[in-house]
Amino acid sequence: RTNVVYGSRVLGRKKKNNSIFISNIRILGNFLLTKISNFINNQDLTDAHTCYKVFNSKTFKKIILKETDFRFCPEVTCKLNKPLGFVTNTFMSYFHLLSLMLLKGQL
Repeated sequence: RTNVVYGSRVLGRKKKNNSIFISNIRILGNFLLTKISNFINNQDLTDAHTCYKVFNSKTFKKIILKETDFRFCPEVTCKLNKPLGFVTNTFMSYFHLLSLMLLKGQL
């Protein structure tokens, strides 16, 4: 059973021959930061800095948060450890997000 799902921008992504240098640097930076985060937190995420995070309400209520801005993302990732629940990745795209919102009547 999964208590937390991270929507990954990396899973299911088709590799493109992208010649834009800045984009490649951003992808490399995200990869390195995710590897460091996985090592420190003993996790196996493919995209630790994604905006798509879904929590079981019991799990989320157990996390004591201090940050109120974008530092929230690494804080939550660091505080999600084995006692709080299993964390998994899933492929996520804007199309998936839109489909989920339509199914739940949020649009």
